[in-house]
Amino acid sequence: MAVTGWYNDKEGKWRVDILSQHQECGNPSEVKRLKAQHFDQDNIVLKESFTPRLLGNMQPSRAFGDDALKLTKADKQSIELAGQVKFVGEESPFTKKTVPYIDPPFMDAEPEITIRKLRGNDNEKLKFLVIATDGLWDRICSEEVILLLSAHSTHPKHPPIPKKAYLSTFPNSNLNSRGRWLFEDKNSAAHLMRNGLDGDGDKKVQEMILSLGGGAARSVRDDTSVM
Repeated sequence: MAVTGWYNDKEGKWRVDILSQHQECGNPSEVKRLKAQHFDQDNIVLKESFTPRLLGNMQPSRAFGDDALKLTKADKQSIELAGQVKFVGEESPFTKKTVPYIDPPFMDAEPEITIRKLRGNDNEKLKFLVIATDGLWDRICSEEVILLLSAHSTHPKHPPIPKKAYLSTFPNSNLNSRGRWLFEDKNSAAHLMRNGLDGDGDKKVQEMILSLGGGAARSVRDDTSVM
């Protein structure tokens, strides 16, 4: 998802402009799009005691990777013939069932195109453009991202700030008031990723999360990319 942060010098206020929707299976509009493409397959999006997932397996509905979900049956047959290999049905770690690969392809990388003017009104200026994967947006709302960047641009490293200190900036938002924000990274993307970890700013909890590897890490933090 992509968001921009605008600052009004005259009023001293921030405005968040959300440029794209969540491209994952918890978004009703994405579910509707997937069902329209696979109208004869009832289990295109499954929710069985976990977050809604594509074929009960993947949460994103669009991605650059995940090639297996983009292959047609003809593609798979060509690969099998050329490489003398045989595709084996993949088991979902969530449903513990074979992924129902009935009417492929299921995933694409179709972009969402949004047009905006780079110049606002006389008092409003574009300050930030943030593009990130769901690993960040699952943990931080768009308003928090803009506030984190605005504070970071002034003082990249300084003592933690209680989250409740900024609640009045976006009174109608989903801002989390628990815990604090950490300011330990010179790089703004790393700053966002650190504050997107569990623990509400507790350094010891974050250190434990970051020390995990392999499957254990995947169970507590999602893959996250930020630009």
